Amino acid sequence: MPTLVLALVAAAVFQNGDTLFFSVPGRTADTLVLTQKTEISDSGEVVVMEKARVAQDRGHYFVYTEKYFRRIDSIATGLTLYDADRHLLAHEEHAGGERISFDLTKIYNDFLALCVTGKVNTQPGLVFIDFKTLRPREIIPRGQWPAILKYELSPDFRYLALQARKRQGNQVVDYIYSRDLQIGTDWSYLFPTCLSCKRGVLHLKIDNDGRVDAEYKKEHRIFSNTGSLINVYYEKEVKHN
Repeated sequence: MPTLVLALVAAAVFQNGDTLFFSVPGRTADTLVLTQKTEISDSGEVVVMEKARVAQDRGHYFVYTEKYFRRIDSIATGLTLYDADRHLLAHEEHAGGERISFDLTKIYNDFLALCVTGKVNTQPGLVFIDFKTLRPREIIPRGQWPAILKYELSPDFRYLALQARKRQGNQVVDYIYSRDLQIGTDWSYLFPTCLSCKRGVLHLKIDNDGRVDAEYKKEHRIFSNTGSLINVYYEKEVKHN
């Protein structure tokens, strides 16, 4: 007797610019074009802008919506999370003194990293939302840092490293902050260079051992998972003939 093999047809979502493509093996099933438009409401003219991000495995995505109310100079933000079959999994909205930060909100294969800030991107908070349970897990409480510029996760998602900024007296200073998301230990390091003064860009990497590589203008500072500065070196320029 022949064996009958049943295969699950997995949907996938792809992004190219402002268009999302939904596909099953062999064909594109549907598309969604992200829009920027102006509407008229009871509050007057409203500028609506949509953005999206797709997980690396193409199994989930989110659509971010920003509404700017010209008459009252106010912004409302929303985020809707879907799977590749376009099933709505979660939705969140913030207005008034809060907004969702699109720049600091990321989507991974198993969870959403959602960042909510104050009106001018201050007092950020970061939560992870698991796709299976849809329960939020607080990672960075609101107000722990006045501003977060960027963050990175280790490949196994155990460790977090971020660049934070706050005011000390008349100067704005930058910190490198890292947290072990499994046991909760953390550390911070005051960066010796005023990055906001020099408009410098700090690049962060973190590995599965919690080692942080903070690179600024080809100078690398390597930290252990307890925050000890264990190495400083300069990246050599490769000259091409």
